[in-house]
Amino acid sequence: MALVVWYIVIFFLFMVMFWNFISLARVGKVKHRLLLLVQDQEEAIEGILRAILWWRSLKGCWLELVVIDCGSQDNTYRILERFNFPYPICTVHYIPRGKEEEEDLVGFQNYLQGPYKLLTWDLRDRLSGRLWFRQISTWLEKDMVF
Repeated sequence: MALVVWYIVIFFLFMVMFWNFISLARVGKVKHRLLLLVQDQEEAIEGILRAILWWRSLKGCWLELVVIDCGSQDNTYRILERFNFPYPICTVHYIPRGKEEEEDLVGFQNYLQGPYKLLTWDLRDRLSGRLWFRQISTWLEKDMVF
């Protein structure tokens, strides 16, 4: 029994050392902040976010995902809210329809500044149904430079 406990302890120590090694390897990498502007994307938004998050974990890149819903009339915002529960995967902001160019966007200037490479993808009226996957994967490969 004691031997099994020692194996488990050694396994977890190796896992901690491995995780620290991976974290140290990422220190010099560029941090990205991806800003998605969406509107009426209930058909595709969940798949788009899952593809981006899967790609982020596959590549091991530092990617902060910020989604701005620009006054959707469908269930896009409700779908986005589910990505914040039980742990926040992305930051979601809602801007009522017709106020996209007013003070609401000015407040994001300070938030979006920082030591990041800022990428902005305007998905409003661009992607629908199953047309998003190839386009998103192309953008990810092109824009995410390490």
